[in-house]
Amino acid sequence: MVDHVRRLAEDQPGYLTRHRRIIEEVILTDPPDFVCLQEFQLKGAPELCRLYDSLLSPKYDMRYLQRTSFKQDGLAILCLRETVSVRDEIPIIYADPGDRVALMLNVWLRQTIPLTIVNTHLTFPHHAYDERLRGTQIMKLTKVVDEFRASKGNRTVGGVIVAGDLNDPLVPCLGKELVSDHLSSQGYSHVDSSTLFIPKRAPSSSHTPAPPTPSPQPSTDVPHPLKFITHRNHKGEEVTADHIWFSQPAPDAAQYRLEPVGSSVLPDHLGADLWPSAWALSDHRPLTATFVVHPL
Repeated sequence: MVDHVRRLAEDQPGYLTRHRRIIEEVILTDPPDFVCLQEFQLKGAPELCRLYDSLLSPKYDMRYLQRTSFKQDGLAILCLRETVSVRDEIPIIYADPGDRVALMLNVWLRQTIPLTIVNTHLTFPHHAYDERLRGTQIMKLTKVVDEFRASKGNRTVGGVIVAGDLNDPLVPCLGKELVSDHLSSQGYSHVDSSTLFIPKRAPSSSHTPAPPTPSPQPSTDVPHPLKFITHRNHKGEEVTADHIWFSQPAPDAAQYRLEPVGSSVLPDHLGADLWPSAWALSDHRPLTATFVVHPL
């Protein structure tokens, strides 16, 4: 049993080099409208903040939220200046022993499309109490979103995208109540219940490619238990932890419909169900999603 695997942030030279490559080879190569980051070292690594500010601030409006109890890390949402205008910034403080938070932005996309983006990092499941804690955290998140919708009006808020490290396996296990159960019950759909990952393999891979899985229609049911690996945790376990969920604009004021048309775990040529063998440190694989906005 592995008790502790070194975290990427503990490898300082490699940490900054990797982040520079992420910025230059992923974010700036094909700039997305939004980038949601968790465990972003706001206080403990000033050189990391300088790196992001120097390379990305001309192109992105960067919003941050530090965890409570003087934790050094927190959340960041990067909004592409060319396409996104931030109207409201709402911190969500869970106010529990996990010292976790969420950051919610109400934005206009391309000046005409109201949208709400929520980034969060829920408590790691060390034991059964943490499982319950994650449940109360996600319930508070959706409650704040609903209250914001009610106060602003549905036409101002539009659809909602919830992204982040939810520390949730996505599939039922031992009857435990999962984060996904609550989100599904509140009308949210998981991106990959609509756009199932089709693993891609590098030519040199010794693994046999999995056959393509037909994509089901979007649903608010608990998603298909497709295996995809986004995290090698500090215990050395390779798990599903990161997710993207979305809800449509309220029916009484809907101006458009969101359709997820693609998703992948980077680097996507390795396949979503594998952890790169060269990545020996505790780390995450970036999760991406592409949406099409259909006017009504």
